[in-house]
Amino acid sequence: MIGTRMTRIAAALPLILVALGIALRVRQFLVFRSLWIDEAMLAINIVERPLAGLVAPLEYNQGAPLGFLLLQKLATLALGCQDMVLRLLPLAASVVALVLFARLTSAWLGRAGLLALALMAVATPLVDYATEIKQYSTDVLCAVALLWAARPWLEARAENSDYARLAVIGALAMWVSHPALFVLPGIGLVVAAHALRPFSLARTGAAAAVAAVWGASVLAHYRISVQALAANQVLLDYWRSYFPPEDGPQVGAWIVWALQSFLADAAGLAPPAAVSALTLVGFASLLWRRTALAIVTAAPILVALAASSLGVYPFAQRLLHFAVPGIFVLATEGACCIARGAGRVHVLLGRGAGAVLALLLIAAPSRAAYERLLHPRLSEHLRPALEHLLANRRQGDGVYVYYGAKPAFRFYSKSYDVDEEGLLLGRAHRDDPSAYVAEFDTLRARARRWLVFAHNCPACSVNEQAYMLRAFDRKYRRIDSFEEPGAAVYLYSRE
Repeated sequence: MIGTRMTRIAAALPLILVALGIALRVRQFLVFRSLWIDEAMLAINIVERPLAGLVAPLEYNQGAPLGFLLLQKLATLALGCQDMVLRLLPLAASVVALVLFARLTSAWLGRAGLLALALMAVATPLVDYATEIKQYSTDVLCAVALLWAARPWLEARAENSDYARLAVIGALAMWVSHPALFVLPGIGLVVAAHALRPFSLARTGAAAAVAAVWGASVLAHYRISVQALAANQVLLDYWRSYFPPEDGPQVGAWIVWALQSFLADAAGLAPPAAVSALTLVGFASLLWRRTALAIVTAAPILVALAASSLGVYPFAQRLLHFAVPGIFVLATEGACCIARGAGRVHVLLGRGAGAVLALLLIAAPSRAAYERLLHPRLSEHLRPALEHLLANRRQGDGVYVYYGAKPAFRFYSKSYDVDEEGLLLGRAHRDDPSAYVAEFDTLRARARRWLVFAHNCPACSVNEQAYMLRAFDRKYRRIDSFEEPGAAVYLYSRE
């Protein structure tokens, strides 16, 4: 009776973990948070351009895969141009990726796959970006889908139809996810090895056909969508610190920093040094036991690191989410390998080591997930502040929009039909914050003036929000304030 009950519980655990992961993602979705500046800049391109216009370089130096942009545009055409509509695709991608990952880890790691699945379910970076109007959730989905398509080769059961499926999924993935290109080399190597050892003309021809389809898709996508983005100097300068330094002696230290930052910021794992060790042990273990699986799980992060060394892809946080599922597999395998070794000394020692290492891996992500559950992410929550302004704005009131709030204000002003009479969109004056005061003073003829604020930079040389409020409070009388996380509106009068 007890054995049957435990068997049922064990069988239900994957479903429980998947349900937990979905619940965490839906919880963040239902917060109905406002767009922050990066989301707003991309969303404006999606809602204001026709479908054909998404092929051209995007406004605000934004970049996203063409397939992702088209899917988002179709969603707005079908359901409307609301921010929550634009969050549906990332949410769906994250949920599907979680479900697929559950299937993969069960097949590859057995019961230990529950640990990898748990990490995937609660990882706060993945939960946060599951509702971000960016392509990072679809990056994760494409990576997992490609691993799923590679299963027949990892399990030595590939058939003719599997080659066609892999060719199609690989060709389509890179139109929805730029870093899907970094997942393909590892899979391609495994497929090629399967064709050549032992040599088979039919398998070699099929593998060559897959490579040809992928290559044609890569070239087409580069010419149509990526070429202009790769030459965008603004983006290259923005991500400069995420490329290796040119000074040779510093490269090694940079790589260590970059990999540990990836584990902490993209995968949500801690402590980075211990997790790094477990990941390396897991890679070595799989390389010995299941070489093909080691290659396809480790290759994405290694190829991304190589691309960064060539100056073509920043090795940075959210841009590396696609490699996180593979790292969860490797870290879990590392914990299992050490537990197996300890178990050879004594069975209880093996179980204890496994439990301690599993706790080490899951503790920080679980704690972060619990905190996020209690305190959902709300950054630059401008929508309620804007609603307060519109509810209390009088005829003749001036409205000054701080430059950091302009993209979100521009997006929401269309939904709220904001009256543009008396509206002043500010410019950036990071080197001379007194210019913000001068801009605000151009509305001096108006008895009441609103300040719309979002996307402050407290780490900059001057905390511009604090500076502006001190300056305005000295010159004018503040008669109303409405503050939300990362956003606010203030009302001043001349009296």
